[in-house]
Amino acid sequence: MTDVAPFSMGIQVCRSEGGRILASGLYLPIIERNTVIPTSRSTIVSCPQDNQRQLLIQVYQGEARHVVDNVELGKLTIPVPPGPGRQGAGSISASPTTSADCWKSKRPCSAPEQRTGW
Repeated sequence: MTDVAPFSMGIQVCRSEGGRILASGLYLPIIERNTVIPTSRSTIVSCPQDNQRQLLIQVYQGEARHVVDNVELGKLTIPVPPGPGRQGAGSISASPTTSADCWKSKRPCSAPEQRTGW
């Protein structure tokens, strides 16, 4: 018998264009519901605005498209080098790792912080 993730786990993102935020509070699933655990997945996210000095990563579990309808698991603040947000300077690799114990405690078990990831 294997353990599976009972809910999707992901992060809050916004949609931006030309430095303008068009929509915020959107949910980007990274680990899908029913994924065999332990597991680790990765996705690249960018700062929505140029010259941001830090990026707030909010981790959620749930299935709704908007974070307000999901359960917040935690937050991380990642320093990023200033520069164009969509050109890579403000990009990080979001790589949550989870196990069965994480889902019981409703928190991500591993979030290694690096200059280009968490």
